[in-house]
Amino acid sequence: MTNFYLYNQKVCTRLYLFGHDLRQLLLANNWQESELAQADYIFINSCSFLKTTEDYFITKIKELDQQKSAQQKIVVFGCLPHTALERLQQNFSGEIITTRELSALAMALGLEQVATNIGYTVPRQLRFRDRINKLLNTYLIKDAYLGFLSGELAYYLNISRGCLGNCSYCSEKTARGKLKSHSISDIKIAFESGLRQHFRLFSLNADDVGVFGWDNQENIAILLTELLSFSENFKLILTEFNPWGLAKYRTELLPLLTSTKIAHITIPLQSGSDRILKLMDRPYSASDILAIIKTIKSKHPTLVINTHLIVGFPGEQAEDFQTTLKLIESGLFDKVKIFKYSDHEKVASYLLPDKVPLPIIDSRFRQLRSAILKQSLRRLNLRNILLNLPLYLK
Repeated sequence: MTNFYLYNQKVCTRLYLFGHDLRQLLLANNWQESELAQADYIFINSCSFLKTTEDYFITKIKELDQQKSAQQKIVVFGCLPHTALERLQQNFSGEIITTRELSALAMALGLEQVATNIGYTVPRQLRFRDRINKLLNTYLIKDAYLGFLSGELAYYLNISRGCLGNCSYCSEKTARGKLKSHSISDIKIAFESGLRQHFRLFSLNADDVGVFGWDNQENIAILLTELLSFSENFKLILTEFNPWGLAKYRTELLPLLTSTKIAHITIPLQSGSDRILKLMDRPYSASDILAIIKTIKSKHPTLVINTHLIVGFPGEQAEDFQTTLKLIESGLFDKVKIFKYSDHEKVASYLLPDKVPLPIIDSRFRQLRSAILKQSLRRLNLRNILLNLPLYLK
């Protein structure tokens, strides 16, 4: 019997689920999961979302490569083989897998094929902070999304992978591949399976939820209509819902997103400045998307709306930053993730002029973080303070 060890940490949810798929593939082929020292194969799932993340995984791979015995083999998969293959090859001589297709992965490893999952249950290890949040939420706040973050078991539905965007700063598009959506009928079968297992919290996962179905004549509005028609008492979490999908289906989505069965949605705006959005190759107007969000929030005030912002993008002037700061001060967003612009030689934005100096990026990051905290304190919103706690602790 072949033993394996899977390093499946510090990656996004979509990559984590792919790592879980690999685990199930190996187990179905009579491999046995073991501790690192006893493993014949060491599989490393890798991420390169930011330059700092890429650096972390290069260091981790080198560290494990130096620690392993002569008989052990290391296999690297995930995003790094797509986004930093040359750097990976300079630091590692083991096996590299460049696919996120489970069938191709099975073929590369010489294994029998298994069915691709749509529905997942994912056990989570709770940190001390999560346990405190769970207690506060259970007895005081009682919010579905905070419960999810604090360890409540959810059923994950992997509705699609791949994206249609061409964001100038993104190094992961090649890793994500072309858009490939599951059919709504198959997703409904997985959803019903989760209901039968008594799950009442469902997370819809994709590289871009908003473009779900564009490759097979379906769309996210149709999917939500079907899922919300179920009579059971459940909540939906919508991840990575890029604004272009929201704008395209606004008429159909407005009555759906104001349903109280929708607990959370992530809408990554990235900037409040239309000039910067154009440089980012993100095809929407910030004011247009904010108007949609404002309408949704007015009809569903308890909906948790999360956004992502990039600070210090090349060419970002003081007035661009102030426009982004006003997004926070609008009070429309309950949770905000702020990313310092990370330059990467393989992305289009690397060639843009007027790079913002790091001290200015750091200063703007602190200003945004302070504005988020002030908004939560001003509204005495304990839920939002806890939701943004990781940002305050940075």
